[in-house]
Amino acid sequence: MPYSSHIKSLMASYLFILMPFTTLIIVKVIDGKWLDVLLASDWSIVSFIIFGQSLMSLSSALISSSSNKKREGWELHTAKIFITGIAPSLIIYIFMIRTPTLTLGIFQIILFIYASYRFFVDGLTVKRLS
Repeated sequence: MPYSSHIKSLMASYLFILMPFTTLIIVKVIDGKWLDVLLASDWSIVSFIIFGQSLMSLSSALISSSSNKKREGWELHTAKIFITGIAPSLIIYIFMIRTPTLTLGIFQIILFIYASYRFFVDGLTVKRLS
């Protein structure tokens, strides 16, 4: 499958992630509560789900791929996803539920953008391994 076909396939999956947030943003802006968009803890929990999905997809592709004999570097990659994505997402989610702040809200949106980036990078890696 060509590179652009992989991107299209990933984009189709990603649209199901974007739809709820587009709706959230539209509803909050119409209500005049744009600050609630930043303070919604949903961003963190979805980031957690995206990172977890990437981790599971990569793990499944590695297990099913017989052509990939050099697996030593994947442990580090898995740890990186956990340390830079899954753990911070959960920590920010807990703080956003307890005491939401604008700083945490901005940070969780940055984390969501990073999770989205990882979704495509890891998704393309999975497609290449398959």
